[in-house]
Amino acid sequence: MTEEEKKKQEENAKKEPSIQELKQTLNQIDDQRKNVLEKKREVGKSINELIGTLHQLKSERDTLTGEVKNLKEQRTLLNTKVKEALDAIEEHKKKHPAPPRDKGKNPGFIKKQMDALEYKIETEAPSYEQEKKIMKQIKLLKVEYDSAKKEGAHWESHEKLKEQLRTAKKEADAVHKILQQKARTSQEKHTTLLDTAKKVDELRLQEQQLREQYGEQAEEFHSVREHLGTELEEYAQEREERYKKKKQTENRKREERGKKLEEKKQSVEEKIAKGQKLTTEDLIAMQGE
Repeated sequence: MTEEEKKKQEENAKKEPSIQELKQTLNQIDDQRKNVLEKKREVGKSINELIGTLHQLKSERDTLTGEVKNLKEQRTLLNTKVKEALDAIEEHKKKHPAPPRDKGKNPGFIKKQMDALEYKIETEAPSYEQEKKIMKQIKLLKVEYDSAKKEGAHWESHEKLKEQLRTAKKEADAVHKILQQKARTSQEKHTTLLDTAKKVDELRLQEQQLREQYGEQAEEFHSVREHLGTELEEYAQEREERYKKKKQTENRKREERGKKLEEKKQSVEEKIAKGQKLTTEDLIAMQGE
């Protein structure tokens, strides 16, 4: 074996572990690349789910915003009613000053007293003086009755106006309460929407980083694969060359052995022709060994 052949054999011996290392490296990069791709897909799935949530939150928030706007308009109208009711009470006070409120003056009770006295005149036939006295009482009661009726009508109107005020306030308070609740829920939806949008931005950044990482690994994978392909091709060529050289060497040695054997046979044949004694080596040569 020449020095060049020894050198090539040593180089080939070094290439085999190098090829195994390249294969191992290629498998590792491929595993890493697949892991990154899987993570990227998971992040993409999360982004799509969050975008769906964003659309839903926006729709719910916009609906609530519209409801809040309508409720504010209702509240404004009801507050106007409250103000109108207050103004009506003040106007009623100005036009109809409140008479002193005498709880003892009940128009119904006074009417019963008047009816009883009239019934007494009709059924008991009192004397002139007694009838005159009774009629005077009826007259006084009539004045008291008219006053009581007038006072009752005033307070009845006043109470109606106050009831209108209470109803308007109650409706305005109810709408205001619902408005506050809707506005609070709308704000909560808006806050959640902003938080979700922030998460989407963060995930998109993460997705971009994974995409770049996958691209780098893909480039590295192709580079190592090309290197491995080159090494395998060179290794295969060198093996083929070694095989050819080995065959050539074997053929040459076989030819040389055949040539020597043929020469030996001729030598033996000459010895036989001359009647010379044959050696063990000569006998072996005759047998074609």
